[in-house]
Amino acid sequence: MTGDWRPVGSIKDLARQRRTTVSGPAGDVVVFWHDGCPYALANICIHQERELVKGTLFQDRVVCPGHQWAFQLGTGYCKERDRYQPAYRTRVVDGTVEVDLSAPVPAG
Repeated sequence: MTGDWRPVGSIKDLARQRRTTVSGPAGDVVVFWHDGCPYALANICIHQERELVKGTLFQDRVVCPGHQWAFQLGTGYCKERDRYQPAYRTRVVDGTVEVDLSAPVPAG
């Protein structure tokens, strides 16, 4: 699998922190650990430019702390607004979580 894979940290560390940010070429990406899996979204909300790292995880979505837009962790989709927050591929290699910062996953 090609891409610009960057280490985020160990599964143990991310599970304890539940979220962290990684600097990428298009800006910071927030990586969440939820229900035993890593998920990554652009950290700055597409609506009012708030940091999603400060949001709340609720029912497999992250809720923006600004105006409560809720984005699906795996896809970045906000059903209520029919909009997408840029999402990034993640993987686990030998106990280390990695995120592909080469480009967001195509929406939809």
